[in-house]
Amino acid sequence: MLSRKPPMLVIVALANKMTRTVWALLAKGGVYQALAGIVVQSEVVESVGRSDGKVWRNSQ
Repeated sequence: MLSRKPPMLVIVALANKMTRTVWALLAKGGVYQALAGIVVQSEVVESVGRSDGKVWRNSQ
């Protein structure tokens, strides 16, 4: 997603998705089960919102 969308938009979208998942689990008493066998390649953003508008990224 980071290659197609602005970093802050991706961060907010993923946070929203995680929040809705957690809320549904808590409200319905469910148990989270991650899908097995899925490998996700991700780029972790260390911090956002620098005064110059740039985003810090891991140097991996």
